[in-house]
Amino acid sequence: MNRRQRRYGVSDKKAFSEIIRGIVRRFGGQMAAERATGIDQSNLARWRNHPPDELPEKSYRAVFEAGTLSERSKLHGALMGPSARGIWWAYDQWMKDWEPRLSRGHSVPWAMSETGITRIDATKDPSPLPWRLAERRQLLKHLEARRPWVLIRFRGFLKKFGHLGARSKMAIARAVDPLLDGPESGFVERSWRELSDDDLAKFVDAGLTREKILLNRSPDLMRIQETGALSLNDFRKRFGSRHIVKE
Repeated sequence: MNRRQRRYGVSDKKAFSEIIRGIVRRFGGQMAAERATGIDQSNLARWRNHPPDELPEKSYRAVFEAGTLSERSKLHGALMGPSARGIWWAYDQWMKDWEPRLSRGHSVPWAMSETGITRIDATKDPSPLPWRLAERRQLLKHLEARRPWVLIRFRGFLKKFGHLGARSKMAIARAVDPLLDGPESGFVERSWRELSDDDLAKFVDAGLTREKILLNRSPDLMRIQETGALSLNDFRKRFGSRHIVKE
């Protein structure tokens, strides 16, 4: 999708105007707000009283970056109708469910001792980080040092398609996730530390290629708006009749 074509619909225009007024007030006027945020004074003046029906992606990002945490939350609310808000909540829950699995692991890891393999006692682990998260950070640090092109190329793809938040981090985590299974499998599954740098790069690049297929879509918020605007018939065609329920 061409980034120049990306636009966000504004559902709650009153709330959007209040956000713009808050930004202008906090920076001490439209001129100061323009200098601080990069948003043209003409747009600030117009949006305070006459919010747009649609907001270009560049403008959305500028308003988002200029806002406080509260204003950013209100901005998302202003851009989403009731259906989109429900989808946003479901997506947020899905993201939160993934984080523990990717960081803390699928089961209790094993370790080796003089007497043989033994379960790790998580209460005695000196690391402040979950073991899987700590290991993933080591892997990515190694990859960035030895084969930096893998992540550089993928981050270029993410920027092109507007995936700059938690979903981009999850994509990288999922791509390398199987390489962290060694301690949970009793060290039967291969560890990333056993691979040559070339094999490690090939594996991660293949995983990221899979993620590119899934992320070849609009950014999260725009995708939510698009899905929320589908008719039931169009929804059925895209996602299947199994996911249509009668109320």
